[in-house]
Amino acid sequence: MNFCLKKPALYAALAYVLMVSLSHAAQRKINLEPLGNPSVDPTANDRFRAFARQLALSFSPQSPSPPHTLGWHGSSANAFISIEKPSWEALEELNRKALEKLNPNATGHLFPQSLPLWTQLGISARKGLPYSFEVGVHAKWLTQSSMWTLAGDLKWAFNEGIDYLPDFSIRVHLQQLFGASPLKLTTGGMDLNFGHSLALPNGSILSIFGGWDLVFVYAASQPIPLSNGTPEEAKFDSLKPFSNSHNRVYAAFKVSHWDAFVQLGLSYSLLKTPISNQQSPDNKEVKFSTLFSANFSAGYMF
Repeated sequence: MNFCLKKPALYAALAYVLMVSLSHAAQRKINLEPLGNPSVDPTANDRFRAFARQLALSFSPQSPSPPHTLGWHGSSANAFISIEKPSWEALEELNRKALEKLNPNATGHLFPQSLPLWTQLGISARKGLPYSFEVGVHAKWLTQSSMWTLAGDLKWAFNEGIDYLPDFSIRVHLQQLFGASPLKLTTGGMDLNFGHSLALPNGSILSIFGGWDLVFVYAASQPIPLSNGTPEEAKFDSLKPFSNSHNRVYAAFKVSHWDAFVQLGLSYSLLKTPISNQQSPDNKEVKFSTLFSANFSAGYMF
């Protein structure tokens, strides 16, 4: 099978993802100054932790795949778009209060413009391995920004292809964020996936699946120059992965016809973050962040 000749639509989709991402690059940049100065504000590190975990929450969803594998000789590639609704309101309110009390001359928000919805564009490729293993690589960009992620995962389907029983798999994954200076952000974790496939009358295959994902977050910052007229810089405490995690649940369906497939997925993430009270740092105020995400992808198996 000549993939280059018979699969031009995939290359067109990948080219579109690249062009759109680059054309909108560098319009959204991270500004950590509104989080405060941890050397004078004991709650600034809490706000940095909340911000880094919220950002990790927003970048976590990937193009999901069914629990069954592609087989030893199977491969697939696809382009996808993810539309997300993050909740930044609680964190922005904390930043506003901190600025009013500690540094009223500081300007700006965590991002230079409001982000009611995030649109991320990406590409993904998977390769089947022996013994029901499968490896995947993913790259995606946040539109109107220079931020993009590179991720990899390894999946093992410990139960697949048995009639009248759902397929089950376990997956470990690792992801690195780029273009987000002065922030360094890495996520990793594991998920459990289950689902079942059905044959449709027209010869297509319908796969319905869902799962639970546990994501760990590591984050660190470079020194941040402050705009208060002094040469002072702020540097936040790093986040330790096993002390900073969030949960994600997702569901999706995939329709395959011959070599082509389309897929639609939905996910929901919940993050609970304790933040110190400014007047009494020993008292923690719990803030909840949520993320709704819809993911559509199209690709080919070969």
